[in-house]
Amino acid sequence: MKQFKRPYKLYNILKRKSREEAHDLVVFGAGALGNVIARYQFLTGKSIGLYSRRSWADAVGEKGVEFVRGGSSGEILERDRLRQSERFTFYSDDTQDQLRNRGLKPNGLVVLASKTPNLEEILQAAEAVIDPKRNQYILMIQNGICPEVGVEEILKRKYDDPRRKNNGVSDRLVGGVVMARMAISDYKNPTINYGIAEITLGSWNNFESKKDSMIEINDSLSRSLIGVATVGIATDQMSYRKVRMEKAAKNGANSVSALFNAKVGEILDNPVLNQTMRHKLEEAVAVARALDIPIDSDELMKSTRLDYDKKVRSHFASMAQDLQLAARTPGRMLVTEIDHLDLAFYRMGSPHGVSTPMYLFYGGLMEDFTCAYNTLKAVDSRNGSNKAKEFANEFLRTNRSLAGLEGTSSRISPESLADKVYESLQELKSIHLKDCKKDVGYRYTLEPRVEKPTLHILVVDDEKDNANITAERVKERLSKKTEITERYKVEVLTAYSALQAVEVSAGKNNIGIVVADVVMPEQRGYEMAERFPITTQFIYYSGQASLDDKMKIRRRPGSPEILMKPFEYGIEDLIDAITFRIEKYEQQTTMF
Repeated sequence: MKQFKRPYKLYNILKRKSREEAHDLVVFGAGALGNVIARYQFLTGKSIGLYSRRSWADAVGEKGVEFVRGGSSGEILERDRLRQSERFTFYSDDTQDQLRNRGLKPNGLVVLASKTPNLEEILQAAEAVIDPKRNQYILMIQNGICPEVGVEEILKRKYDDPRRKNNGVSDRLVGGVVMARMAISDYKNPTINYGIAEITLGSWNNFESKKDSMIEINDSLSRSLIGVATVGIATDQMSYRKVRMEKAAKNGANSVSALFNAKVGEILDNPVLNQTMRHKLEEAVAVARALDIPIDSDELMKSTRLDYDKKVRSHFASMAQDLQLAARTPGRMLVTEIDHLDLAFYRMGSPHGVSTPMYLFYGGLMEDFTCAYNTLKAVDSRNGSNKAKEFANEFLRTNRSLAGLEGTSSRISPESLADKVYESLQELKSIHLKDCKKDVGYRYTLEPRVEKPTLHILVVDDEKDNANITAERVKERLSKKTEITERYKVEVLTAYSALQAVEVSAGKNNIGIVVADVVMPEQRGYEMAERFPITTQFIYYSGQASLDDKMKIRRRPGSPEILMKPFEYGIEDLIDAITFRIEKYEQQTTMF
């Protein structure tokens, strides 16, 4: 008698079917905005995957996500809770294989919603669903001036066929500028508060070649976000650049909100902080004009005031929220987008001779504070102490008092306030970090240093020809920069290994800048950093650094630079990085 095999066949049919049920949308870096987009796509019947930190994925898996939409006056317009299901699934690094097996449908949408410092890590995770053979689309919704430019180059190298002029994965990457009030207000009981949003689609470069992708993404988002967000496409490349620059300028409140623990309304109403913001906006306009981006100063001032007053007056800006989240979450480091906001304005303005002192100061100060805070947070994780929170609380209280936010009167200029906040940070670092020398080596030595008339720059590369050529080109280019030669006699040295670099440093104990290859035979370039004093600034370059190398570099104190070879704009990339690091070196030497 023939054996009955139907259950076996049915099992295989179901197994095969489950493999084919790919997602319509996958959000990587699923924070507040990414979750909101996912929710409304889900309500249209689409299958959603969300990739996030494991702690968030676990919390959502247990309790679901509560979405609370508020009106302009603070009233609740809508409240809903979504729980994890087959069509609304959360993934993290330990369930990435499940996401890979499920995949993304043709014409599906990938949303990159992480913070800019995490983009490379998120892109690696997104490899689980990006298929160059399928007509998939990618939307970036990061803050910053032009974050999609670097990502586009990575996608082009990884996926695109150089024999085809268009229709590659990089041509389906679209940027999105989002004006919205959104925040995760509770991580233990996952809750997202949000209001009406405006999303402008476009691209900093290659605008025309991406128009079809913009139309597809616009149609998908517009249908699902009716009544919740206004979605549109910029008229042309320059219009998109204008929108992105204006948004980045308005984000100038981020570092101020974080460093003074101030709500946006407090910044508006406080004379010195209000004036600080005016200075930053004026600097942003100057940078935009140097790039031929037509921004009207009066219009920007007026629209910024209106957005702050009507939309976010009672809220902390996102960097302040980042700090608050890090403070209440054990083991979580402080990560902000300062490098793509304040410091990006400095980097873009500097080659054009545009002075951006407020952006440079607040960017450097936020970076310096973050470095100290995360150093203490690492100690807390090992010792069960609470040093980072104590340090931050004392610093923020002092800053609020200096600005007159604590009922104190303050008749101080923005420049004087900046100086006093800087002095306060250095004093508090000397107190709170003095017991951490065993944890951070010599990076917080308290003895004052004497400024030298000679600035030593050390180039380290195990390939001697590369080291010598790079050193000669750096020396030649810096000799033509009068803003540097007027202050320093520049001497460029070379070393052909990490060990030799340390020996050179011992002989020239005032090395200001180290330019080092990442991958060398005996030791990684960044592993020698602890053997140098804190004032030394590091720039790393490589054509073959791994993601692990890059993450280790980014997490090092001082937020060192990392450049990929070949440099995008030749030696000028390296010269720009050195110029920026000289400014940081001057700050450190005056500090110590």
